[in-house]
Amino acid sequence: MVSHGVVFYYGANNVIEPVLSVTIAILGYLVYRRERFATALSIGLAFGLFGLLHFVTLVGLAFSLQDLLIVTRTVAYLVVVFAWCVHGRPKVLTGNERPFTTFLT
Repeated sequence: MVSHGVVFYYGANNVIEPVLSVTIAILGYLVYRRERFATALSIGLAFGLFGLLHFVTLVGLAFSLQDLLIVTRTVAYLVVVFAWCVHGRPKVLTGNERPFTTFLT
């Protein structure tokens, strides 16, 4: 008998990678919301796309959506490159700024 349901592909990488990707996406949004640091938003967006791709793999749809996944992954990597090239200019701190690592406080 053939099952027509969705098959989940469990494994350490298939579970950990989407969790980490979504975590980075959320942190990127939080940093952007608090500090208006556009690089964090761009990288968060890219990792959100990576999380979506990991989810598609987890539910077993990666093979049927292979071409779309390649394009999406390429776009996500280009978003990271764009973020660092355009927004990622180093800023010299004068001592009065809060480091962006305190965004949760």
